[in-house]
Amino acid sequence: MLIANVQARLNNQQYRQLLADLDQLEEEPWVSTRSARAAVLALEGEAAVRQWIINQIVEPRWDNRGSQMPNLGVTPAEAAIVADYLLAPPADSGWINRINTVLRSRLAWLSFGVGLIGGIAVAGIGGWLWKRRARV
Repeated sequence: MLIANVQARLNNQQYRQLLADLDQLEEEPWVSTRSARAAVLALEGEAAVRQWIINQIVEPRWDNRGSQMPNLGVTPAEAAIVADYLLAPPADSGWINRINTVLRSRLAWLSFGVGLIGGIAVAGIGGWLWKRRARV
């Protein structure tokens, strides 16, 4: 989802125009991040997405004048580690992962709840009928 969203942004002509407009500014951090914007535009595919993530972590305002996230002082090397982690395919942990997925499913919990309530109701009716039969 992350890759698709960033790629959609990078392929959007309005976004590219925004980057060109930021390149015209003579204020910080836009002067010092011109090369970062150029690097993202020069790359394609997942390499462009990776560079975009790195830029976003190093300087959150590199492509957005209204960004509220502060610059945390993360180095490009540290940001690259985070980007690689975010872009890594999820590790398949086998059957445990499938069980966790099912347990997190709302439908599974709803089914469990309906089954539990139904079972209690059937057991209650059965007990009531058993007692009634015993009296007759």
